[in-house]
Parts: sequence; C-alpha cells; structure tokens
Amino acid sequence: MENIKLERDLNDKFGEWGAVFVKIRRDKKNMPYAFCQYTNDRDAAAAMAHGAGTMFQGRPCRVERVRANRQLTCSPFTSSLALFTNLPPGTFILRNYVGGIVGLEEAREVLEKHGAIGRLEEVSRDDADSHGIHQGILVEFKNYDPDRDIQATFRRHAIYRVVAHDPQRSRHAEPITDSEQTYRRRYEVDQRSIFVGNLPDIDGLEREVRLLAGEIGNVVSVQVIRKEGRSGYGMNVFAFVEYARAEVAEMAAQDLVSHIPKVG
Repeated sequence: MENIKLERDLNDKFGEWGAVFVKIRRDKKNMPYAFCQYTNDRDAAAAMAHGAGTMFQGRPCRVERVRANRQLTCSPFTSSLALFTNLPPGTFILRNYVGGIVGLEEAREVLEKHGAIGRLEEVSRDDADSHGIHQGILVEFKNYDPDRDIQATFRRHAIYRVVAHDPQRSRHAEPITDSEQTYRRRYEVDQRSIFVGNLPDIDGLEREVRLLAGEIGNVVSVQVIRKEGRSGYGMNVFAFVEYARAEVAEMAAQDLVSHIPKVG
C-alpha cells in the first residue's frame, strides 16, 4: 500500500507540469524511486527545470533524465521521460537480540559510525507490537547511502539486530476512503497495462493489436484511440493494452518493441 500512496502523491506534485504517468520502483535495499513520463517534451522539460529540489515527504527530490535504453521499462506513456528519484535515508529499529533494553545514547554510539543520524527515539508500543519486538530504538539516517546495508551489518551481531521500520504494519490502520479505493483499482489496472503508439489507421486495428499482444500473455482489454494530428493532417493512433498480470505487461513492453516502435 505504501507504493500506492507514493505514486498518488507524485502524480499530484509532478502533474502540475502536465499529464504524467508514474511508476514506483525499489532498489535492492527496498528504497523507492520513481519513473515519471510525460506526453511531450515541453512538460518534461518544465518538470526537469522546476521539480528539482521540490520537497516531497520532507525531503528534497532529485530529478534526472532517463537514459534511452531504459524507456521500455518506464510506463504506458510515450515521448520524453524524466526520472524522479526520492531515495529516503531509511528508517530502522535497533533492538537488543538477547533481551535487554537499548537506550538512546547506546543506540547512537552503536549506529553513528554507519552515517549521520537525523532522528533517534524510542519506538512506540504499537510499533513494537507490530514488529514483534518488546523494545527498540527508531533511527533515521540523514542521508541515503546506497552502499550502506545496516541490516546485513548486524545480522550476526552478538548483541544487536536491526530491522527495517515499516509504518504500514501498525495495527491501527486508517480507514480506506472511497477515493482511495478508486485510486487503488486504477493503480492496479495501470500496472497491468502498456501503451502502444505509432499505429496505422486501418480497419480491424483492435483485433490486430489484440492478436499481437496476445502472443505475450492473456489480454484483458484493448482500447484503440484516434486523435487528429497536430498539423491537422492525418490521425494519431495509439492503444492501451491491459494484461491479466503485471509481470506480463513488463515482458510485453520489452518484447513488442521489435514489432512496434513505440511501446512502453
């Protein structure tokens, strides 16, 4: 559910510069980053110019242009891409493996050699229960370090263990609103869908797209859209293909590019 909230917040913020499609990804240490893809170069350039440094969830964002060879794994939209990354420093819980109580200064002394500490506090009773521990210290590092694997460092420590703090595990979850339910349904469909562009304006196009896409996996639906070209001549024809499974959509985005130039 955390990915859904991140995606929604990013859509709200980066949608200020134009229609955008966002996909959340996580690195090998479960740190989130996102691909933001706009429908034209102008909007992407505006996001690049004005989005950098934007505060998001209390941290400044870094915005970069996506390399061309990563285009197919980004999103169902076409045209220029912008890569938005927000790699949080990471929040963890330090606990005493042998059953003792960990103090704040003790935790600071143990952890500060692994990076500057931004926040250090006792975990709440609710957090402790939801993580299956009796007591611990919540720590957040000031800066994200891709080479820091704090959990692995303490995996075989004689006294301490470190677990990633997951606020979503709290037993007191907030009720889901109707708008959140609607967004989650749309999010789930988006994850299973791809964009197919540069299509010819021919009869029976929906059937042809369905047949081609069906070679990769089970297709739920195909929506063909025709729009008048900017110059007033010809039609801009594209389609959205919804698969039954998200991983099939990822494969299709890569495999179909050899048949159709603009697939994502």
